[in-house]
Amino acid sequence: MSDTTVDILDTVAAVQEGDYETLKTVLSNRIVSANSKDESGCTLLHWAAINNRITIAKLLIEYGANSMGGGLLNESPLQWALRKRFYAMAELLVEKLHVDLRHKSAQGLDALHLCCRLGKISDSLSDASDELATEDLQGIYLLLYWGANPDTLDNDGNTPLLWLVKGEYTAEKAAMMCLLVKFGASVLAQDNGSLEGIFHVFAKKKSVNLSIAFFLFQQGASNIPILSNSSGRTPLAVSVFLTDLSKF
Repeated sequence: MSDTTVDILDTVAAVQEGDYETLKTVLSNRIVSANSKDESGCTLLHWAAINNRITIAKLLIEYGANSMGGGLLNESPLQWALRKRFYAMAELLVEKLHVDLRHKSAQGLDALHLCCRLGKISDSLSDASDELATEDLQGIYLLLYWGANPDTLDNDGNTPLLWLVKGEYTAEKAAMMCLLVKFGASVLAQDNGSLEGIFHVFAKKKSVNLSIAFFLFQQGASNIPILSNSSGRTPLAVSVFLTDLSKF
């Protein structure tokens, strides 16, 4: 079967619009395969996921659609669903396709890292930011519940927890940190470059939320004081080096 550009474009439109009968006719007559890609490298399942067309996604899966990456960022349909916070769609993909939660995009982000960073988008939305941040927390919980590795690494060697600590503090991010720790995230993780861990980062910050810092410290109190970065400095030594003893 050879998919033509016109056939694929028409089928993508049917998927986006939720035209079940048209899609079923196309698939059953083998005009277009369930894993066909458009000119941007996106599959029909990508378009079903980002438009929250659950019935369409089920039909595509019935005809053999898989969860391959696609598009400019080589993200999976699951990642597209998570970007839109369509968690019922995400659940369908995980349960029916047993998707690889370790799949990384061209940016080096898997599904869990992506969910932890969606808050960065919601921070710019004044009225909706709290609601979206709560939804992001739900997405993180679901991924961890489905078996995502809480210590998965991005291209810089950051775990989700370490990446969150490096960013600006918010109550929503603190809740994400606590959730990650609950599912076993290590507080001793160090990045690839300077080998800095969570408390090296805290030592460099101008201000630190003491509640979350103390909570994280309790999770690895015996090892944190001796953890050294690439310069051989412990968190306390970094603080002394920066002449800022008030954090410790």
